[in-house]
Amino acid sequence: GFATPRCGILYGRFSTQGRGRKGVEVSAVHEAPLGDDGAPVEGPHAKALAEGLGLERVGFILARRPPASHKLTAQELVACARQQHELAGTDTGGNAECAIMLLAA
Repeated sequence: GFATPRCGILYGRFSTQGRGRKGVEVSAVHEAPLGDDGAPVEGPHAKALAEGLGLERVGFILARRPPASHKLTAQELVACARQQHELAGTDTGGNAECAIMLLAA
């Protein structure tokens, strides 16, 4: 069950598809420990393993029990925004616009 929300970091590759469209290929999910803000904290071992496999951080996943309203909480929105900001800050190829956030309920 999802009594406690679970968060993970998505690793994979950014790709360029036909006509210059960008896409994302997800190859792995790492359920990282959560920080005070509810966002996953990427550890150095996970990052090194991903880099060794030729993967990079491409997104974020949040899995939780669906509330009656099916809306994200303020804390969940902040966690998602922080993940997007971190991806944009490390992006050197203009790929952060393709980063993905998944919500599994």
